[in-house]
Amino acid sequence: MSRSKLVALAAAVVVCVAPSFATAQSAPDIAAGTKVTFLEATYMPNSITLKIDAPFGACAAGTLLRYFPQGADAGAQALNIQAVFSLLLTAKVSNQRVILTGYSADCTAVRFVTLG
Repeated sequence: MSRSKLVALAAAVVVCVAPSFATAQSAPDIAAGTKVTFLEATYMPNSITLKIDAPFGACAAGTLLRYFPQGADAGAQALNIQAVFSLLLTAKVSNQRVILTGYSADCTAVRFVTLG
């Protein structure tokens, strides 16, 4: 196959597949600047359970929220959940605010955590 045909084929694949990526992973649409009121490590390293003092999308303040590890493989996910737990614990102990971000389709699932 010639190089120009290969490039045209690759471009056609990108055009066909790109819309499905855009709809499958939309931007987070809920965020809350809040304080952590409860933090549970029981389910680590699979998830972190927490409560906050403000609403998170349709979820009322005090609703149990969950953070699930992110990363390309098990090693990256293990490091991610440890880092996020450390950040949340630091915020709770020091009474600092965090910014939680997620999707309104599932207000109990936190996607991003920022100290702020």
